[in-house]
Amino acid sequence: MTPYEEHTVTYGDGKKIFYNAAGPANGPLLIFIHGWPAIGKLWKPQIDAFSAMGFRVVAPDMPGMS
Repeated sequence: MTPYEEHTVTYGDGKKIFYNAAGPANGPLLIFIHGWPAIGKLWKPQIDAFSAMGFRVVAPDMPGMS
């Protein structure tokens, strides 16, 4: 199982966005963006596979979807 890092970023007037990250911090970056109505954890199988291959994977919960 891939260890996930959970992050929350505050921007604008106190708005927040949540994202999961996995893989080495210096690995090539992949960002998985979901559609409606989903959340970033939709990409769990891809996050597991690509982070195991050495990619840095980020999957945000797009605004309004968490």
